[in-house]
Amino acid sequence: MLSDTDSVPVGQPVDSPTVGVPLGGNAGAIQTGPTSIGNFSVMGRTILPGNFNVAGDRYSVVNTILQPGESYEAESGAMMYMSNEMHMEAAFGGCRMFSGEGIAKLKFTNRGSEAGYLGITANMPMAIIFPWDTSQGTLNCKRGAWLAGDAGVRVMPKILPAASAAACCCGGMPPLIQEVNGQGIALLNAGGTVVKRELSAGETLLVDSDAVVGFTDGIRYDVRQVGSPLACMCGGEGSSTQSSRALAPSTCSRSRTRSSSRRW
Repeated sequence: MLSDTDSVPVGQPVDSPTVGVPLGGNAGAIQTGPTSIGNFSVMGRTILPGNFNVAGDRYSVVNTILQPGESYEAESGAMMYMSNEMHMEAAFGGCRMFSGEGIAKLKFTNRGSEAGYLGITANMPMAIIFPWDTSQGTLNCKRGAWLAGDAGVRVMPKILPAASAAACCCGGMPPLIQEVNGQGIALLNAGGTVVKRELSAGETLLVDSDAVVGFTDGIRYDVRQVGSPLACMCGGEGSSTQSSRALAPSTCSRSRTRSSSRRW
């Protein structure tokens, strides 16, 4: 996997225009190809703030710099490499295990006297890693979306805020999802290509029932019939689609992998 990260030396900054761009800017811009499709922002070559660098287009590796005494958390199996002064310990994950995470979480602490580095990568193939600034509010995600984050990031299970019983049963998300909030930057991951859409107040967006990665609290999450009985049986989208309506200006992200039948 390391050979697919543009041959960047371990611990060295990535020579990329994505380094150090604030989240408030073009978060999610990619190095090649379009950065948008209509009103959707493509989250490919992800822009990360501060001491984060991203290497690799297909299998992203996030390299972060930790100052002496600084700590960082990640899910089990996410560490790819780390400097010698970095100390790794496992701790009980708590209630987050009911949101699709493992029973344990990893905590990395720089116990040296100089800055150290840590490499994080996703546990799924063709994954896109993208940030969520918790100062923007709570993000409701599919189970297991959290990859890593600052120690102040809170990851908890949450009952799906569905607008109807049909949305809870047929909306593509299970009744128990993942909630990400707190303080700091969370790194989330999803398979395939991830696009983001900002919904204006009262605006409705129809999407495939299996394609939503996450949405903010201002989104009304519901389903509706996709069409005629013949379309339901032969259209390939199932019997319903998701109807996401913004009660206030909000964010909705979706992911879809066309190269295989697996969707995240």
